This record gives sequence, C-alpha cells and structure tokens, in this order.
Amino acid sequence: MAFTAGKEIGKYRVDRLVGEGGMGEVYRVTDVGTGDVRAMKTLRGASPETRVWERFMNEARIQSRLSHPGIAAFFEMFLYDGQPCIVMEFVEGETLQERLRRRGPLSAEEATSVLDSICDALSYLHAEGVLHRDLKSSNVKLTPQGGVKLLDFGIARFRESARLTRMGSVMGTPESLAPELLQGKLADERSEVWSVGILAYEMLTGRMPFEGGGDDELYRQIQQVDPPAPGSLRPGVPPALDQLVMRCLAKMPARRFRDCTQVRRALTVSAKPAATLPPRRTLALAGGAAALLLAGWLFFSGPSGEGETVTIEVVNGQADVYEAGRQVGSTPYRLRAPRGTAVQLVLRREGYQEQVVQFDVGERKVYSYPMLPARR
Repeated sequence: MAFTAGKEIGKYRVDRLVGEGGMGEVYRVTDVGTGDVRAMKTLRGASPETRVWERFMNEARIQSRLSHPGIAAFFEMFLYDGQPCIVMEFVEGETLQERLRRRGPLSAEEATSVLDSICDALSYLHAEGVLHRDLKSSNVKLTPQGGVKLLDFGIARFRESARLTRMGSVMGTPESLAPELLQGKLADERSEVWSVGILAYEMLTGRMPFEGGGDDELYRQIQQVDPPAPGSLRPGVPPALDQLVMRCLAKMPARRFRDCTQVRRALTVSAKPAATLPPRRTLALAGGAAALLLAGWLFFSGPSGEGETVTIEVVNGQADVYEAGRQVGSTPYRLRAPRGTAVQLVLRREGYQEQVVQFDVGERKVYSYPMLPARR
C-alpha cells in the first residue's frame, strides 16, 4: 500500500515518503485539523493471519505503553483499507548511520554523549520489561537540537511475552547479534549491552567490529574472534572508553556489564581526565632490561609457572607476534600470565594489515584473529 503526496488518510495528509522496508513504508504526514507533523508507518498487503501482521501489532502495543524523551512517541493506530497504520512522533534530523557515512567517526566526547543517551533510553525500556532487540545505527536518530531518539520497535518484545520468533531462527541485524543469540538463547539485558558495544565501536572507529564475507563467517567471528580495540584503530580513544567497549563485547554474557545502567556509570568514569583514573596493570614495558624481565616473567613455551596459559592464533594462516616493537614469536603463540593482566601485542604478516591483540587474561584459553589484506 503506497501513498502519494497530498493523499488524505483519515485525518492526516501525506507530505512525503521518508523510508521503506520489507514490511511497509514510513511517511511524513500532517494532521489536517491541528497542523501537527507526524510520522505514519504502514503495513504493506498483509492479512491478520500472517506473522508480519502479528509483529506490526506487537510494535504498536509496545510503543503505546512507552513514554521517554529518548523514544519516538506513539499517538494512535488505525486501519485504512483493511491495513494497519501507526502514527508516531516525527523526528527531525539524521540517523546515526547517516551521520557516520557523511562525516566519519565521532569524537570520544560525542560518542560518549550519544551512548549515554542511548543507555538512558534502554534502561527505561528494560525497567518497563521491554527489550529492543534491534539496536543499530540506522535505528538511532540524532536531532538538530542534539537529542537522541531510539526508533523501530518492529522486533521488540516484552521480556515475559510469548516468542514471536520461530524456533531455530534468529531475529535482528546479523552484524549486531550477540554470541548467545546465535546459540538459540533468548535476548536479555546483557545481549542489549552487546549491541551497545557494537554501536560504540562503530561510532569510535567508523567500522563494524565483525565483518564477515557471508553469514557463516560473520557468525564465526562473532562467537570466536576478538576484534581489535577501538583505540588501536583510532589513536586518541581514551583507554577507559576502550576498556568499556571491549567489556560490552565480551563473548560470555557474565563478563559484560549487567545492564545499561552499569554502562552509564562506567561512561561517567571514562569521561574523566586520564589522570583521575586508577592505574591499569599492563604489559607495556620499555627498554632492553624491561623486555628481558618481561620475557622471563611472562612469555615462555612450557607449562610451568603461575597464572593462565593462553594461545593466540590466526584463523587464515600464520603471523609474527610483536610486543613493544620486538618480535617475540609466531602464531600459534602461547603465553602465561596472572588473571587480570592486560595483554597488548601486534600480529604482522607481509601483504596484510597489522592486527592488534588486546585482552585481559581470564578463563578463555584461545584467542583467534583474522588477518585482513593490506589496503591499496
């Protein structure tokens, strides 16, 4: 069901088409009686027995119960020629995705501000028992006044509601899916924290942390590969913000922030000047004596010594391993260190981009990384 400019739909006059997708279209409309500008979302040619109709009704039901400055307001839903229409607040501005494509990555200060607003809205949603389940840059609107709005509740659900997803299928944008969702588990606050981490990574670097050649490769990366920290791709990202993003992207849900309220608290800390942050234990040592001390204390090939032994490998071949500018071995590369130690290494291979390795030693035993061809 497509509408042309000037057509009247109930009390609304269509101004223009502003977006379209697989289910229907979104129009800018004007209330003929009041002159108020609204957004109207329509469903294209579906019957009440279809799953698409069920999801559309679910979206209207959820948004009608929400009231938060960071969420597009719901006004009404009605049927036109047998098809449902949802009328919502019309949000001026551009999506975060459009902003990133137009001007590139955000500064750390800008990214922190946008993340704080997103987490504020998500915290409200979670308190209301709602999971968004499709948080991505195209569903975040940046207003001319500096505000942030969450859009598109098409696959959102109440935490305790019946599943609208067929068993064995996965809902959401592939690049933003948390590892546990790929394993068939239900979304919860921690899987939303993962999506926050994906958004933060994209804002700070201008790229996605996981970019496979197809769904199988993408899903393998999401479940097995740790992306390079944002600061390794874009110098100037504060270490505390780097750590926050990587914690959001921890493979195991228990290692992430518990919810978006915790993320907001951590954002407050990451926004402070570096001098106010507590010192972080690191392996970065300078000078020949320090390098010898490091080699004798941490890196070795045998199983003896205290701490955890982990292996660093390359999924598509081999690479040389460097620490503080000095080659210390090749992959597969084993090291031992106490839990909590921050490992910072670089993988190098002729004809390929450098791959930064950065993680805190924990229970995980193997860290796999892809080597990407050098840009020409």
